[in-house]
Amino acid sequence: MFNTWFLISFAATVVSASFWPVMPHWVWAPLMLLLLLASTKYSVFRSARGPVTALILVICLGNAIEIQTSRLFQSGQNTTINASVVSLFSENSHGFESVIVARSIGGEKLIFPQLIKLRLFTPFKLTLGDDVYLSTSIKPVWGKLNEAGFDLEKYLFSAGVVANATYRADTKYRIHSSTNLRAQWFEASLERLSLLANQDLIMALSFGYRDLIPPQRWDLLKSSGLIHLMAISGLHIGIAFGIGYQIGKIFRLLSPSFLWLPTIFGLGLAYFYSWFAGFTLPTLRALVMCVIASYFLWRGQNISLLRYVALSLCVVLLIWPFSALSSSFWLSFGALGAVLYIALNTQRSASTFTFINRALQLIKIQLMLTFLIAPFSMLFFKGFSLVSVFYNLLLLPWVSMVTIPLLFLAMFLSLISESIPGVVGITALDIVLVSQLWKLVDLSLEPLVFSLPFSERFWIQVDNQTTALSVFLILFLSFVSRYFKRTSSILVTAVFVLWWEFSKPQQDKLTIDVLDVGHGLSLVLEKNNQIVVYDLGNAWPGGSVVESLLVPTLNQRGIYELEGVIVSHFDSDHAGGYPALLENYTPNWIRTSQNIIQERQSTTQAPSNIQTCTIGEVWNWQDVVFEVLWPPKQVTRAYNPHSCVVKISDNSVDFSMLLTGDIELVSEWLLAREGEQLRSDVMLVPHHGSDSSSIKPFIEAVSPQLAIASLAKGNQWGMPSQSVIERYQEAGSTWLDTGESGQITITLSKEGWQYHAIREQQGGQWYRQMLRKGVE
Repeated sequence: MFNTWFLISFAATVVSASFWPVMPHWVWAPLMLLLLLASTKYSVFRSARGPVTALILVICLGNAIEIQTSRLFQSGQNTTINASVVSLFSENSHGFESVIVARSIGGEKLIFPQLIKLRLFTPFKLTLGDDVYLSTSIKPVWGKLNEAGFDLEKYLFSAGVVANATYRADTKYRIHSSTNLRAQWFEASLERLSLLANQDLIMALSFGYRDLIPPQRWDLLKSSGLIHLMAISGLHIGIAFGIGYQIGKIFRLLSPSFLWLPTIFGLGLAYFYSWFAGFTLPTLRALVMCVIASYFLWRGQNISLLRYVALSLCVVLLIWPFSALSSSFWLSFGALGAVLYIALNTQRSASTFTFINRALQLIKIQLMLTFLIAPFSMLFFKGFSLVSVFYNLLLLPWVSMVTIPLLFLAMFLSLISESIPGVVGITALDIVLVSQLWKLVDLSLEPLVFSLPFSERFWIQVDNQTTALSVFLILFLSFVSRYFKRTSSILVTAVFVLWWEFSKPQQDKLTIDVLDVGHGLSLVLEKNNQIVVYDLGNAWPGGSVVESLLVPTLNQRGIYELEGVIVSHFDSDHAGGYPALLENYTPNWIRTSQNIIQERQSTTQAPSNIQTCTIGEVWNWQDVVFEVLWPPKQVTRAYNPHSCVVKISDNSVDFSMLLTGDIELVSEWLLAREGEQLRSDVMLVPHHGSDSSSIKPFIEAVSPQLAIASLAKGNQWGMPSQSVIERYQEAGSTWLDTGESGQITITLSKEGWQYHAIREQQGGQWYRQMLRKGVE
């Protein structure tokens, strides 16, 4: 029954389920079961066994998850939960974050399939394995959605998390700490390794805990092509299996009857390391493959390589069907596919046994591997490294043969010393041998750390079009071209590249994007690959909207320079990303209503590019006219009432839009006297839809067809005010806000202007609708 077609069709159906707009009702599961039973008797249905089995699995699990969330939301926003902590802690600016599995809600015990996984925020640290009883505020997952940047909803659901829970301050709670070995070893390792220079990398290699790695080092690992070494991957599990197998061979010498001892030792060490790493997706995939290979070896059965990979894929999807939403899924199986492709297409000959030929063969294999993995690097990291071949050739063997074995030995001896503290001699072993081993592990990482900065200049950013073209060419040259003659392959490639280049749409049109930045504002105007930005969103410790969203968005479009920037005012939710902007770009001009010329004179930024944004300022950018309508003068510190209000007009398509910042009712009342000058087709709703703004005379003066508010769904300030929404609707305006719609894009062409919201196009998956539902 489990032939290759069954496995491939099963996997394809399960993968597709993550992108369905609707989860079928559970009543379809019995019908699918009847069809599966019919396939055992009627051959006409046999080819449908794989998809039907997958549908049964997905429908049952998908409906179980929906039952979970419905049960959770029915308990109300504030409820008591009894739960177990199932993750290592993560620290943030407000406290700590953990993943928990709820055992009861509001005193009512849950049973499978009602076990609920939540993301819990607390001001105190919780440890893996703790049982907690506390009062929480339950909220749906409200992530931001843009064409680029981090997708919280996809990330959390790929990990099985269905809601957020926040501890209610000043309420009682109970914590029962259990003896969780992984948590104990983790805490002990944090303390033991705290003085080592490369503690962050060692914790990532030991526990899969990457929170300690700073963003700058992640960028260097990415640019070197070594990022896979610092996430416990299939390579590390394979090394663990190999080390365990060799240890087992030594013990097998004691008796010929211990034939399977090497395999048992190998699987045992691979399982132990996977457990140590928290069974991340790459480790799970590698462990599954080790188990399947050992099973068929034990049975004495041969299995084709394609069927072996397909069976491993199906087992992983059986464990968690929605893992296809995780980038780790595609990176892990993509790298595996590349390795297997090379293994099948690399011919060995007697001449390869010479040292030089072995070296040349190794270089060739690494080049092929880099070439095949490049599409995944471009798709998920938006670029590729020109030097990853050299880094992997030099450092991959070093880490595999030196660092990882030393790490295993240090971990093993550390566990012994911590698990048996009362044994005579253990203390001395711990102080001398174990500490020295950890220092050796730290020292073994120095060649990698020393070489990383040299790779930074060799990282190549790619835009979406280049990525699509490159992926096609790599796939074509790797697979399809094998069935064509060389001349035909070159001709097909040349024709496709020429068609791609000459069929690009004309860029002589204005596009306006209101980015989904949560509470704050950032708007991007693009025309002919030139960019003007209005406001820069918020900032937080270690990041900002500019770094996490604006830069990735422009890089994805292949744009690396800014024409100009308008900062409406200097509240943090509008100008928090200003320092990050100046680190990443040198715009030709910056306009603001705050006098910052004196602030900039001591920096490398030329003061001449900072200009005023006050009433009467008018300038033209590619036939787009900018006219400043407020404030009357520059101020030392620009607050909400001093927001720079700009009207942009494109007369070629008879379009205008009013950018309003955070002006409030006094400024609006004064502006409303301008009458016809304010009239615009589209309007940014002032102050995120607060009731302190958007007075009726101002709305009537602007008379917009479309009103857009930039805000975070479910924000603590209760924006947008329902009365504000009603005022715009009474004026005949269509209301949109980024909290509900995600990134909102307005496109101008000769035919006129139109708008669309990204959630209407890309945010319709069933799991997003489930995660974002309100508390009932």
